[in-house]
Amino acid sequence: MIEKGDYSILYKKKNNINHASVDSLKELNPKLLAEIAGLKEENAKLRAKLKSITEK
Repeated sequence: MIEKGDYSILYKKKNNINHASVDSLKELNPKLLAEIAGLKEENAKLRAKLKSITEK
């Protein structure tokens, strides 16, 4: 059975896990944005190449 004092320990553990998750997402977000930007650039180049091929 969980004692009254155990709730604060469980809450602190859960809160620490949430902070760790948020920190991980904050680190991952810029990396994903950079990857998306690179893919958009590559996509634009491929579209331009396709357009030049189909215009011939």
